[in-house]
Amino acid sequence: MNSFTVHWPDKNWERKSAILHCARITGSHTASNIKAIIQSMVQSWQLTDHVHVVLCDKGIMEAGLLSVGCVAHTFQLSVKRGLTTQCNLEATVALCHKTATHFSHSTVAEEKLRELQHTLQLPQHTIMQDVQTRWNSTYYMTESVLEQTLALVNYATHNDIPELTKAQWTLLENAVSVRRPMENVMR
Repeated sequence: MNSFTVHWPDKNWERKSAILHCARITGSHTASNIKAIIQSMVQSWQLTDHVHVVLCDKGIMEAGLLSVGCVAHTFQLSVKRGLTTQCNLEATVALCHKTATHFSHSTVAEEKLRELQHTLQLPQHTIMQDVQTRWNSTYYMTESVLEQTLALVNYATHNDIPELTKAQWTLLENAVSVRRPMENVMR
């Protein structure tokens, strides 16, 4: 899906924005095809002389449109690449992912977790599920796992979910601590 969003300052210099058009990209997602779609959107809204810059990923920049790379997208790719170089962290995150999946696929498990949260006086939060394409969803998942450490350790003694070692819990704490400033930047 390709969207055409406009941004402008109002008379008080507050940022305003609106989505003018969305189009499905058919065929190959090549820079030239995406460029043609964007040009078609600009022409259909009669904004040919009013577009100053296109904010996009690297592929569009290569299409020859006056464009600026998306800082958030570039940052996302950089952090994700950095995380995948840490084998122990990647393995620990995979265990967190299995735990989150366990609770998201079972209402009985989720109910048991809620009971433990209540007994242990923990916040009644779910274990967030991460999404492959967003490093910050992994951050939120690991943060939610850490928040619910006591409930998860108690749950694991009687149920089939991965049990983290003390070293893995420490690794998660350190990873969340290191990534917290990155998440603040992204937000």
